Amino acid sequence: MKLERAVAEEGKRQRHKLRLEKAEAERIARLPTPMDFADLLEAQVEQIEMTHDDFSIPSAGATLVLGASKAGKTLLTLQTLLSVAMNEPLFGYCKPRVCGPTMLIETDDTNAIASVQSVAKKSGGPKQTPFSLVSKVEYTLGTEMRDWLADTIKDRGLKMIGIDSYTSLRGSKAAGGDVVKTESGDFRMLDQLGIDLGCSILILHHVGISGAGRDWDMSAAGSFGVGQAVRGMIHVERFRELPDAGERLIRLRGRHGADESMVLRLDKERLAYDWVLSGSAAEHFPVLKTISTEIGTAVFGPKELAQATGLSRQQVTRIIAKLVYSDALRREGRGQYRIAKLV
Repeated sequence: MKLERAVAEEGKRQRHKLRLEKAEAERIARLPTPMDFADLLEAQVEQIEMTHDDFSIPSAGATLVLGASKAGKTLLTLQTLLSVAMNEPLFGYCKPRVCGPTMLIETDDTNAIASVQSVAKKSGGPKQTPFSLVSKVEYTLGTEMRDWLADTIKDRGLKMIGIDSYTSLRGSKAAGGDVVKTESGDFRMLDQLGIDLGCSILILHHVGISGAGRDWDMSAAGSFGVGQAVRGMIHVERFRELPDAGERLIRLRGRHGADESMVLRLDKERLAYDWVLSGSAAEHFPVLKTISTEIGTAVFGPKELAQATGLSRQQVTRIIAKLVYSDALRREGRGQYRIAKLV
């Protein structure tokens, strides 16, 4: 009897010892491992290609497409997907570097099929264009959604997916849960999925009320964590000075690339955006528009521009300096300028 108890006790001690050893091994495995400088120089790092020239969307991972309601996020995303699927220049300007099958998941528009069909018909793409639409999804963002996306990307060989929108697919917030971790986790999940499978995932999201006064890259609805877990961000905005015009200010920011800005103009007949200009002059497009319509190709000075725009001389002087630097204006003499190209 004593021998049996002793054997049982020894077995118990051994199991406890094994559990402790396993826990210690797991703890050690989780410890951060510093990388020496020599190892850093020799490390093999995969370079992620951009999907287009002059429009920096990573070809793998998640990119957030931000904008207010009716800013034009969905059309821009759809046009980008069709550019990759058809291997045609985006906005008639940005040459694709990646081409292949694409898909749009549209859960924000209750009439998604009709809306997408109208754009598809005017795109000029043949019937065999490798583009597909999903207009109904029963999942919310989570394990089931991730697994379905992974299977679909593999089965269809998808190069790019558009998800419209994050808000409509986001799960219910748990009472007392950490919103920052939840939202950041959603985006990290999609970003890692894109990295693992070599697919670019565009996630449409709206600008929150609390974000209206922030810088554009901090304006996503929800927590600060929304914009921190993706490879890049695209912001679509109407010009406040031109609320009824078809032009849009597009700004791009990538994790490892330089910021980009451009102006696109909506062609309502073709239901497509066309490129107008790129660079630092983009944010001052309303001033260029005023010069084109009020002054034309004539030489002008700060006084004439201030009268035409209603801006102060100080504001006009700063804007002129930026437009000259970006080659949108040409200097014709001391204090005299001419627009380089009518817009």
